[in-house]
Amino acid sequence: MTREAKRSINIFPWHTPYRLNLDDDKIKVIGNEIIFIDSDHRKYSTNDGVDFRKESQLIQFIDLILGSIHCCLHASATRKEKVELGLIIKPLLRRLMENPRNKNSEIKTVVTIITKKQQIQFFPKRKISEFSSKFIKQLDINGDITNFKKLYFDNFYTKRVIRLNDPRNCNVLDFFE
Repeated sequence: MTREAKRSINIFPWHTPYRLNLDDDKIKVIGNEIIFIDSDHRKYSTNDGVDFRKESQLIQFIDLILGSIHCCLHASATRKEKVELGLIIKPLLRRLMENPRNKNSEIKTVVTIITKKQQIQFFPKRKISEFSSKFIKQLDINGDITNFKKLYFDNFYTKRVIRLNDPRNCNVLDFFE
């Protein structure tokens, strides 16, 4: 491991909360240091005084959500359980990508409440090479060539192909194989 990598590992736990509290008025970090939590909740017992089981299970839950979204987008899962979970989250994923700010979603209950403020975005929308030049040459009002600063909006996008198909739905061509 390089010296810079070791230094950044030592700085991260205390420097990140410190900088967030200085630079961001929307986020307030309570505490002076980040605590690293194992994703295996079985490693924590009530006997040792340190109980991060709930936090560990939250990490597992987030991992399930991200894994099921990955399954939908890439259709790379081979295990039946992963495909089933992907099919469960597919309608929500489609709704978030196709119309991220739709308050009148066809998906009801708690999911609609959650998705009013959530969206899924991908990066990058444009090639990084487009950002290499900060200025573009254009003619000004007098006909002279002038350098104008490029204006960029964000480089995120929401629409993407969902590749996961339900294996129970068959294609007509499947009968001829």
